[in-house]
Amino acid sequence: MRGFCFALFGMLYIICLMNMERPNLNNENISETGSSSDEKRSAIEDILRIRSEVAVQGFNDSEIPELNSLVSLVESEDLAPEEALKRAYEIQSSKQDYH
Repeated sequence: MRGFCFALFGMLYIICLMNMERPNLNNENISETGSSSDEKRSAIEDILRIRSEVAVQGFNDSEIPELNSLVSLVESEDLAPEEALKRAYEIQSSKQDYH
């Protein structure tokens, strides 16, 4: 029975990961005004990595949507990549402190 529960949980986890929003990292969606496209791409990739690490920890109420929001803000240039990364690390840190 325990093995079945682990298998079921694993399948549900994979389904959740597949349904997460994934931003488009193509250059045409990242303009050259403000921060460079490499900085944006790097920040977005780091935020997505943090999101994956947070997702593995489970019991995510607001962390995943907050991280997705940071990605969107970087893509739309409403938030600097450095500030978005700072906030992402704060979310990750508070998650680790909580558990």
